[in-house]
Amino acid sequence: MEGRGNQDTTVYRYGFNGMERDDEWKGEGRSYDFGARIYDPKVGRWLSVDPLADKYPSISPFAFVTNSPLRFIDPDGRKVVFAEGVSDEFKKQFSEAVKILNKYGLGGMLAKLHASDVEYYIDEGRNVGTFDYQTRTIKWDPKMGVITNEGQLLSPITVFNHEVDHALQFDTKPDQYFKYRGEKDLDYKNLEEKRVITGSEQKTAKKLGEIKEGEVTRKDHEGSPIRTKGGLSTELEDD
Repeated sequence: MEGRGNQDTTVYRYGFNGMERDDEWKGEGRSYDFGARIYDPKVGRWLSVDPLADKYPSISPFAFVTNSPLRFIDPDGRKVVFAEGVSDEFKKQFSEAVKILNKYGLGGMLAKLHASDVEYYIDEGRNVGTFDYQTRTIKWDPKMGVITNEGQLLSPITVFNHEVDHALQFDTKPDQYFKYRGEKDLDYKNLEEKRVITGSEQKTAKKLGEIKEGEVTRKDHEGSPIRTKGGLSTELEDD
């Protein structure tokens, strides 16, 4: 096949929603790989049926985000993520966070959460990073980092992935989630926080270059919010 395997690597391949464009077949490419199915921007439709189409019987199984891309986002092509009540800027920052997590091989937890039969929500907050199991909502501030008692600066994306871990645990192992939440820990507040901080938080911060080999983000649940430039940045926001 002419041109296959001989692509111009200087061309940026990650475009719409941060997904990779497929240009391998000359004249037939430019579709986007969302993981669960392939999106064709030329016609604004998927090339296969939404695997969760039965959850949205009033929406065409070939439509993209209910044909309302200015209001909704769909990070992996499987589930409509409604961003009701949040700003357009927040939607853009969330999409960028998803792209960065995928780039560094850290998007697995979020992908599993999107694959759930239960709907979860991403909400806009100010100086907050939380997961509320009662409303199944992750509240996130794209410009809030954390400085820990160890003197480590954690980016907003590390804070976000921390809360995604809580949400995924609630979704896949609810009994353990509530058990760990109920067991107090003098340093980490409870065993659920200890599980996340000593586990995925370390992995995320290390892959994003926020801590070095042999360092830890923190040895407790303490930390102070800081205003950053957003995303991966741990630089303070300009006054």
